[in-house]
Amino acid sequence: MTTGVAGYPRNYLYNFPIWIVFLAGGLVYTGNLIEKMWNSPRFKNIGVASLTLVLTVGMLLYNFNHYYPSLKIADGNLFKKNIQRYSKPNDLILVADSRNFLYSRTIYKRNLLNIIQDNKLTGIHLIKPTGFLLDDYEVFTGKRMDPIFKNVFRQNLLNFQDISGEKSMVALTNSKSISVFPEDFESRFNWQTIRGQGKATSNENHWITGKNSLMLKADFGEDFIIRSALENKIIVSNPSLVILTWARTNPEKRTLAYTPVLEVEGTVNGQVLSARQVFTGIVNDGMNIQIQDRSNTTDPFYWFVNVSLGKLPPGEYSFRILLNTKAGKTVLYDSLRLFIVEMVRQ
Repeated sequence: MTTGVAGYPRNYLYNFPIWIVFLAGGLVYTGNLIEKMWNSPRFKNIGVASLTLVLTVGMLLYNFNHYYPSLKIADGNLFKKNIQRYSKPNDLILVADSRNFLYSRTIYKRNLLNIIQDNKLTGIHLIKPTGFLLDDYEVFTGKRMDPIFKNVFRQNLLNFQDISGEKSMVALTNSKSISVFPEDFESRFNWQTIRGQGKATSNENHWITGKNSLMLKADFGEDFIIRSALENKIIVSNPSLVILTWARTNPEKRTLAYTPVLEVEGTVNGQVLSARQVFTGIVNDGMNIQIQDRSNTTDPFYWFVNVSLGKLPPGEYSFRILLNTKAGKTVLYDSLRLFIVEMVRQ
């Protein structure tokens, strides 16, 4: 309890009943032991009971305050209202501390669905606790957590808004984004097979945006990898952030689904880029967003919706996506969206 290590709120919610049982057992055992050792008259028993009560209340208060930091917020509704006050419905909300997922998840989910349904991103905001450095903000790259904003922002020049409970929010962008992919991009364009054998077909039975989704069915033997055609060239004039969204579902449970890979070709500072992968990582890792599809079937699918974040220097780019499916498995993808938005000027 003194290590300072913390995890996702659900971990503590699941473990709390077990912790209570062990705490109660320990208190009973300790009380019986003290009673036997002292063989005390009545007033000493009252003292033991009082001490037990004080210790119990103290431990409960300590654990709630230490492991449930959200309870320190005087008004959770005020916290959420302040997030909405300083952001727009189509803004992407990043949360630096997983212990704050509990109160921010609803707004993050609603905004994310607005972004993919409207194919429109209006900005990016970061929620952080007091004392947190932007250089330390990390995204999940598939193998590890990496600091995506290291040496990017000069924190003392940014405008932070207090949103209660020793937490603040800051805008990381200052302009509207460019939407690169059209609606139903994943099912409207021809995909090129890079490795393996399988089928990439439009699926009209299950989707969450548009009118259909993309179904990848890999043959047995090796993974099935496909690549989209290059999109039109886009000129990026200033340092920018790139946002990739996608939704995926698996008809077969426990099927591993790979994160889409963003690839570019173009020029940066006179250097020609050919099939260069853009370094991205999943934001708000652990805040799992799952929604039911909009199909009319009696057996609807549930989709996981994710967001990857990366950086782009000024240059001229053409983008494409690579998708990978495990051998012998089937995966459906939908809501592939790609946005480019300039970082806030400092």
